Amino acid sequence: MSSLRLHLLAVAGVLFVVIIAYTAPYGFNVSSLFHIDRQTADVIHVPSGFIVLDVPGYDGMNYFAIAKSVPLFLQSSSWPPLGEISFISYSYQRILLPILAFILALGSIPLLPWSFLVINLCALLLGAYALLRRDHILAAWALILCPAAMVSLHFSLAEPLTLCLLTLFLLRVTQQHKVDAISALLLSFAVLSREVNILFVGTMGLTMLVQRKWNSILWLTIPIVVFALYHGLLFAMFHQIPFLTSAQKHALPFMGLVEVIQTQGLTDLKTLSSLMFLCTIILPLTFILIRDLRQKQFDSITIPLTLFLLFLFLMPNYIWGSITSVGRVLTPLYPLGIMASIRQKDRWASFALLGMIATGVMTTIGLAMSVHPFTLS
Repeated sequence: MSSLRLHLLAVAGVLFVVIIAYTAPYGFNVSSLFHIDRQTADVIHVPSGFIVLDVPGYDGMNYFAIAKSVPLFLQSSSWPPLGEISFISYSYQRILLPILAFILALGSIPLLPWSFLVINLCALLLGAYALLRRDHILAAWALILCPAAMVSLHFSLAEPLTLCLLTLFLLRVTQQHKVDAISALLLSFAVLSREVNILFVGTMGLTMLVQRKWNSILWLTIPIVVFALYHGLLFAMFHQIPFLTSAQKHALPFMGLVEVIQTQGLTDLKTLSSLMFLCTIILPLTFILIRDLRQKQFDSITIPLTLFLLFLFLMPNYIWGSITSVGRVLTPLYPLGIMASIRQKDRWASFALLGMIATGVMTTIGLAMSVHPFTLS
């Protein structure tokens, strides 16, 4: 068996172990990954046999609600009832995962937990495969074990699609040094998977403007138009623009983390998880970025990475409060950091990749040990 297949099997095996660890406390019931709470379960009417938590739920339950309502979403006459579920409008920005899950499940609501899981696992495996076939072994492990991947598997979130799509995009762009039709298609899917990816498109547009690659800029208008049209649809549904809520997540530079330390203290496990993310991932990436900028590499890696690191330090305290938030809120940091690490291998590159793996493993252990009281619907 080839080395590529062995590595891919090892990656798949590790992801399987992660899912076992996450679901074991709930009788290996995959619906537990949605983290549906009692209040939401009463509103969205979950099928019998689903895990319902006795604590507040998480975003995955909203994606499940969207997936089971896909037929209504496709009929404008059904929009008013959907609009009445006000808490769900924000999650509609990440429509790609729920729609793909609905299609894969063939419209069967009981199969949705499995279709969500299969899509997220396949996205991570595809991203890892793209790196492994270029012999970037450590990078592949960093991608599938990074905090964003581990948190998203635990809560059935949309980050694996972003990790996969942006990794494929960056591998293509760094090889061809331009944006083409396939690259534009990847970004069009990316802006439908998570709203933060429109910022990635913007940083890429700035990069192409600096490099005066006008054809690439034209191709980048496609995902921008896709994003604008879809958010126009959301406005028609909910009479609000959910993205503006996302855009309000900012604070003075570094103050979000400082406020977390002041309020939660340095001994709080959530604070420590955020500090680990900062020390093992962000600091090495910062040194890598400084190295590249000193070498005057103003390209499709350094410019977006610079801007996303700036975005990170503008995040407010409730984002910095735990790895489950700060570790995934700016998901493009991981593909950008991985690409920056593999193009010039040195100790900081190794530190960054190993930091992603170590922080992701610690995140996995913490999440697996966080077991909540539950009932079956």
